[in-house]
Amino acid sequence: MFIMMTLFACFPLIIGILGLFLLKKSRISIALFMFLVNIILWQLDVAVLYAHKILNIETIDFLFRLFRSGSIFLAPNLLYISYLVLTELVPDIRKSLWRYVLNKFMIILLFAWGAIVFLIGMTRYGIDRLEMMNGFEGYSFLFPIGGYGSGFYLSMLIIMFTCLFISFLLSKKITDKEMRSYLRQFLFATTIGYTIGFFNIFPQSKLLASSIAVIVFATSIFITIIRIHQKKIKVMNSELKRQQDFLRTIIDMNPSFIYAINQKREFTLVNKAFAEFYGMTPLEMEGKSKEILSSNDRRGFKQENVNDVKITKEQFIPEEITFDKQGNKKWLQTVKIPIHTSNNEKIVLGVSIDITIRKKQEEEMKYLAYHDTLTGLPNRRMFMKDLKDLTRKAEQDNNYLAVLFLDLDRFKYINDTMSHSAGDTLLSLVAYQLESCIREEERGYLVYRIGGDEFTIILPDSHTLEAELFAKKILKKFNEPLNIKGNTVIITPSIGISIYPEDALDADTLMKNADIAMYYVKERGKNGYEIFKPNMKETYF
Repeated sequence: MFIMMTLFACFPLIIGILGLFLLKKSRISIALFMFLVNIILWQLDVAVLYAHKILNIETIDFLFRLFRSGSIFLAPNLLYISYLVLTELVPDIRKSLWRYVLNKFMIILLFAWGAIVFLIGMTRYGIDRLEMMNGFEGYSFLFPIGGYGSGFYLSMLIIMFTCLFISFLLSKKITDKEMRSYLRQFLFATTIGYTIGFFNIFPQSKLLASSIAVIVFATSIFITIIRIHQKKIKVMNSELKRQQDFLRTIIDMNPSFIYAINQKREFTLVNKAFAEFYGMTPLEMEGKSKEILSSNDRRGFKQENVNDVKITKEQFIPEEITFDKQGNKKWLQTVKIPIHTSNNEKIVLGVSIDITIRKKQEEEMKYLAYHDTLTGLPNRRMFMKDLKDLTRKAEQDNNYLAVLFLDLDRFKYINDTMSHSAGDTLLSLVAYQLESCIREEERGYLVYRIGGDEFTIILPDSHTLEAELFAKKILKKFNEPLNIKGNTVIITPSIGISIYPEDALDADTLMKNADIAMYYVKERGKNGYEIFKPNMKETYF
């Protein structure tokens, strides 16, 4: 009987440990565990009364009085559990009149009173003696005979039922129907179990009532723990789903292209903007391989913006070129981040921003910085840059280079007499004529408008002969009349030529010498060309 009753005490212990594991050592799980420990002690104080064939009377007497603390502290432990549940689920209870009944002070007071009852029970005043009696099927047991102070122990019974009654009343204030049901189930089972255990004060029960009570207590708490755990999982799943939906909404509202790729090169996350960019929906892309972007119906789409799962650290790609669902060229700016998940799976998170408009604006600004807005020709800045680069190349290749400086004759007269609008039209026609001459040559010649009616031409890999032939070609071209707003106009150029490295070794001097040669032509009748000679400097100045 002693061994059997001791084994009964192991059942609540297993459930208590299970509760700590499932409820993650929360305050409620710890309180339930302590409640079960008290039940275990209550069962052991009964079991030891059947151990008279194993232990001596003095030892049994001491252990019984010690283990009696289990049944004594059940009441304050129960009130503490109710306090935790109600203050968490009914915050307003602290503002109601019930706060005078259910509070930390009252719980501490009950534990203190329980300690006093326990200390009294350790004396002869609480338990006078243990008396041998006949038990179940001939098994004899020791039965405690109360002393003069046994009423103190009975006060804990009254307190226990009072706490149960108060907890039942307060459970009505719990708005969560499931949690209210859990608490009431626990209180009801505790009432039944405690009532059954109460019969242990009568020797006719053979001390078997406590074992039944332990089963009731342990089963009830086990069911309560499982249901609270299920509720917790349900709440967690609901919260996780809510957070996932919220995160999904934020990701889909983000205009950036957001996507994630796993080690199988499958999309695990695709936001709305990224999917629409390729003419699909997130559902069509998620779970599919990245090769879906190069399927037959999307042939020609580039994938530079799609991540490589082999990256090991954060990568920033300032510019990527791809094509949208219409096949339009797009520029993207991308950040790629490797992430290791909790199950040791590696995914790569990519966030791309469409910088096409900015890129086009930058290219337009760059174009305007290096081109003439009227004629579309490269301007003085581009001319000087190209001339320096080509001069260095000619030096490296041990080659020649020619620079032509062209100025229109009588342009000011035409501009003043026919209007500035006509002058602009004339400049555009001149630019077209010069570009036509260059296209016909197919030798990589470059033409620029450097300001006003001044144009320059660079002839790479060209010496004096090539420069003169091209200058003559230009003069011949300008013999043809031009039509401006119904008026026939003949405009002639004056052309100065300088050769690298004969006339200068740097771009600035080449430009200056060609300018001098051009003015030399102006002074001697216009509509011609001249190769720079050193003595022109004296004449010019």
